[in-house]
Amino acid sequence: MKKKKIDNPESLWSYFVSNIRANLHIVLCMSPAGDSLRIRARKFPSLVSCCTIDWFDSWTEEALIEVSKKMVNKMELDDNMKKSFVQLSTEANLIVQELCT
Repeated sequence: MKKKKIDNPESLWSYFVSNIRANLHIVLCMSPAGDSLRIRARKFPSLVSCCTIDWFDSWTEEALIEVSKKMVNKMELDDNMKKSFVQLSTEANLIVQELCT
């Protein structure tokens, strides 16, 4: 037989806090331009040490081509297929980048 939990304020608060800890995610967006990010990182070191930092910048076409070439070189494809795949993946990324701006 399953033991029932008593709905008292302490157990409800404990349940609430455990759910918040398990499910709360915070996204904080800051521009890396200028000194503001460096100053904030000094004032609040946990921004760097306790977080994951993702840099979202636009990629140049040359950079996309180089990354595509490295990935395609690992595949067992003929040279024409590799060239087509590099072109396709580069163009797809540029189109998505354009649509998202």
